[in-house]
Amino acid sequence: MNGQDTLAGLGWQPCFQQQLSLDEWEDAVPARVVAFHRSEMQVATEDLQLTVPLHKDMPKMVVGDWVLLDAEQRFVRLLDRKTLFQRRAAGTEMRSQLIAANVDTALGKDYKRTQSEAGKLKGRDS
Repeated sequence: MNGQDTLAGLGWQPCFQQQLSLDEWEDAVPARVVAFHRSEMQVATEDLQLTVPLHKDMPKMVVGDWVLLDAEQRFVRLLDRKTLFQRRAAGTEMRSQLIAANVDTALGKDYKRTQSEAGKLKGRDS
């Protein structure tokens, strides 16, 4: 088992756990979205990488989102995001395109710390 094979290694934080009811904590499986394909998404749990079918009644999700799965590995719900990268979508309509969620913990790295270090380096170059 490597560091990515634990919930913490996948970026799980207390703010996500606080969103779960006691029943969900006992019965549901937290999973992080790691990829999207045409009609399915890949998620990583503490133990497995799974493929979950996408349905039109599901909320819009992006890589980095945390979802809950039931015992049969079906989608239950999307957890609230801590952060979201988005941009204005192409075209004339005023819509946004979701890029990634919860990126401050992507790949087990602390995004805020990296931003801070980059700012210090930029200040030295000035």
